[in-house]
Amino acid sequence: VNSLQALLESGVTHVVNATLQLQHPPVPAGDPAFVAVRCAVEAGDSPAGGGAAVTAALEEAAAAIAKSKSEGGRAVVLCDSPGGASAGAIAAYYLMRHCGFPLRRALDALAAAKRGQLLSASLLQRLAEAEARFAAAAEPEDKMKSREADGEA
Repeated sequence: VNSLQALLESGVTHVVNATLQLQHPPVPAGDPAFVAVRCAVEAGDSPAGGGAAVTAALEEAAAAIAKSKSEGGRAVVLCDSPGGASAGAIAAYYLMRHCGFPLRRALDALAAAKRGQLLSASLLQRLAEAEARFAAAAEPEDKMKSREADGEA
């Protein structure tokens, strides 16, 4: 079984390529069996790339995973960083952004699934910043729900 056949047989509908080096798997002729997107998390992980590049790549990758799930499909993340750090960061970001997990719970889920996931300090910093952003964005909504419950709205 080649890798393309394995992807097709496993029901993968979205391939998220978190690298600059790895090529996308070949898409069969005709209707594509899956969507391939490149979200090079590692490109922004260097000081030259900056946090905004990492955050944008994490957001794009998480959106692709969410889209695959909303369409009843499956996503796979391609990663060539040591220990799968980019894939781990994408998974944690997805859990935080689309499932409402706090960072600690997302990291615990990764540890349980991978038996230990090592993320760089830079990726952990981006995830912590994202957690703070998500909490700040949810805060006005939480206050509105509280006022509605109290009969103020």
